[in-house]
Amino acid sequence: MATITISTFNETYKGLLISWDYRFNTLTMLFKLSLFFVFISLIAGQGRLDPDTLAPALVGFIIWFYAAIALNSMSRSLTEEAQSGTLEQMFMSPAPTAVLILARSASAVILATLMLLLIVSGLVLGLGIYIPLAWIAIPIFLLTMTGLTGLGFMMAGATLIFKQTDQLTNLVENFLLYLGGTILAVDLLPHMLGRFASILPTTHGVALLRNVTLEGASLGQIWDDGSLTRLAVNALAYIVAGWAVFSLCERIAETRGSLGQY
Repeated sequence: MATITISTFNETYKGLLISWDYRFNTLTMLFKLSLFFVFISLIAGQGRLDPDTLAPALVGFIIWFYAAIALNSMSRSLTEEAQSGTLEQMFMSPAPTAVLILARSASAVILATLMLLLIVSGLVLGLGIYIPLAWIAIPIFLLTMTGLTGLGFMMAGATLIFKQTDQLTNLVENFLLYLGGTILAVDLLPHMLGRFASILPTTHGVALLRNVTLEGASLGQIWDDGSLTRLAVNALAYIVAGWAVFSLCERIAETRGSLGQY
């Protein structure tokens, strides 16, 4: 635990310094993401920006943003280490490699939260969006991030084997964006796509967050209807599968002796 805490602090501090040093690029990215949300809202609203439909869309956009950060940080860190020729040294660290990757992901999530505060504040003030705060959204968010972390471990494992996985990561991000309930409600999808969407790590989390923040659902209600249980099972399945896939890919890469290759 101490290793994760120290590594997370160091990675977060480094990330803040980099973001500040390249603040023009950071501000441009924030502006781009804000425009992206506005554009997808215009598409979903058929050319209109309705505050009543913007609030659900913003909830989905926030989760998708965290998903993109988690997936990219866990795979990109290994790609950067491989490109610089230090990946083997990373595996020689006293701390397990999975722990180091998890620490980097945690630092990326912290940085993402700071960015989201700026983006969401601008969107809320500029578009008149209102999202009530609810304490029960916290465990729902944490469970959703647990599932995303498992998916991130799968992406990291694929990076150990295939080295360049940017396109795979982008493909998964698009699945989460278009099929995870971010833009379009899952029940509006064709039957087979709807079944596939139901196993994605963000689908249940986005739906539950909308229920508790926008519709005022209580913890008892989402427990009684089984939706919270489904989210917990989904998150547990992803984190276990993700860890198993990463461990398997790690052993394969070590057996092949390909950690130092790029």
